[in-house]
Amino acid sequence: TDTASLQINQPDTLILFLDDLQEAYCDWDNGFASVIATGGATPYRYIWEGPSPREGVSQQNIFGGRYVVAVQDTNGCLDTLTVDVPQVPPATPFFTTSPTSDTTILLSDAMVLFQNQSVGAVSYVWDLGANGGTTDETNPTFQYQEAGTYEVTLTAYNEYFVCPVDFTVTLEIVPDGVLYIPNAFTP
Repeated sequence: TDTASLQINQPDTLILFLDDLQEAYCDWDNGFASVIATGGATPYRYIWEGPSPREGVSQQNIFGGRYVVAVQDTNGCLDTLTVDVPQVPPATPFFTTSPTSDTTILLSDAMVLFQNQSVGAVSYVWDLGANGGTTDETNPTFQYQEAGTYEVTLTAYNEYFVCPVDFTVTLEIVPDGVLYIPNAFTP
């Protein structure tokens, strides 16, 4: 009798790893993630399920969120990996004033302190509503020289400096000696 021997080589276990990751920011689709597979039998097929479903080993211009990446080799073996792409939100600008902006301000009291209460911001630009009245201070003080209505805008930037967000308050400054009488439309 004749005998034959047969050797069967089994590939290493198919394993999927995270290779690279860049967070998305400003609620935009500007994140990046890539994975790499080892073992199994090439070629591989990669499928990404999540906020921006796609195929391929790497994904550019994706939203932040949770992705489940599946890799399948030529033998049908499968492995999955959960990839969390962080989403860095835009800054949330907000400020209060002293004297408060919800009342009429007399010109003699028109030295206004702006108290920045922004969240997630690292840089600021203020338009104080007066000619040349701009600053990048965190909590500026500004002396208004003339009576009038001024729109003050705080522009706040998050750590990437690419998605500015504005918050605007209107100041009403009246000359001293003017009696201000609210009407039915103005409290």
